[in-house]
Amino acid sequence: MATRLYGSRMPNVPKTPISRFRIDPEEWRDFKHAVGTRDRSVVIRDFIAWYLRRPNAKAIKRPEVDEWLAAANAEREAEAAQKRNASS
Repeated sequence: MATRLYGSRMPNVPKTPISRFRIDPEEWRDFKHAVGTRDRSVVIRDFIAWYLRRPNAKAIKRPEVDEWLAAANAEREAEAAQKRNASS
């Protein structure tokens, strides 16, 4: 098994299994805005590595709420407007 430096991207190869989990759609959308340009799966893997105290794993720095909340709210409002328009 290849050694992986935590914080690096996982290779996109068939040997890397896909893990699935359930999450509220609003939580997933907010998480998308909170991580910004980073890949959500990388942030999740980095968190797991830190949580398991893996060597070289660094604690995840959480963004300030005001850094992502406005974008998340704007997307939420756009979706609500789209639903209202579709039902009219």
